[in-house]
Amino acid sequence: MAKDLHKKDDYKEYGKSCIEEDAKEKTNGKLMKEYIDEWEEKGGSYFEFDYDKETDSVTIIDIYVTSEYKLEIPNFVSRVCYCAWYRNISDRGYKIFIPKGCYIDLFDKNNDSVCTHVMYFEVDEKHELYSSEDGVLYNKDKTILLAYPMFRVESRYTVPESVVRIGYNAFILPNMLEQLIITKNVIDIQNSLFHSSIEIIVDEENSAFKSVNGSLYSKDGKILYSLYIDENGKAIVEEGTIIISEKQNMLSCEELYIASTVKIIGSIDNIFFNGDIEHCVVPRALKECLNKYDTDFMDITYY
Repeated sequence: MAKDLHKKDDYKEYGKSCIEEDAKEKTNGKLMKEYIDEWEEKGGSYFEFDYDKETDSVTIIDIYVTSEYKLEIPNFVSRVCYCAWYRNISDRGYKIFIPKGCYIDLFDKNNDSVCTHVMYFEVDEKHELYSSEDGVLYNKDKTILLAYPMFRVESRYTVPESVVRIGYNAFILPNMLEQLIITKNVIDIQNSLFHSSIEIIVDEENSAFKSVNGSLYSKDGKILYSLYIDENGKAIVEEGTIIISEKQNMLSCEELYIASTVKIIGSIDNIFFNGDIEHCVVPRALKECLNKYDTDFMDITYY
């Protein structure tokens, strides 16, 4: 990055015409000595920038992708702030190119995924932190899968053998994905939330996880990490399960069966009150816990 990015001449090739003095506290938490407030059209996209004179860095704080469905981040950008994605909505996704010196925020301050509506990640091969393969975003050596694009068109995906960790909420928003195959080397999922419509299949040689009827469990079957909800809206927590982790997506669940062995539910709200459950079968041991909530809207059978 050139040292004099704040000079007008350095922005001419990108259509820059204005630099304004400002001392606002911006959303990225830094006091800006100079604030660049200018929309730029390049590669079918508009950007709004912040410039930090002290660190000589440029941050994108707003993005709008136009009908060309392509987002090419300028090579002088150091960071894409989480706030930039908020109004970045597309009906079929877009391709994003990440230059070698740019870091992108995948989550906001509440750890909610913000880098949505992506169809394909492409990373400069000289990038020190990221890499990409078939449109999926990884760390540099492809040991961590960071983000699976929401609008990737394939219905089936196999995690590469090099991956040992699935990044936080990497598979939370895929529209097209129906089946995810986790290979034997994956040993960490970072408390991720997987979309409930994804059928998960785990390699039998995996030492940390296993899959049962499309759901993801710990290898010993005692912890349920991701509950699969079938096309009829039915979900079953298998016998032998003791703990249901709090990260569950129940939006499409209409009928739920919980095994008698379950003792701990990570989040009652996520399981029973974050979806469309009409009927559930629950062990009697959990009745006292559920009595604290208003469950009149659903039919509960205790056994």
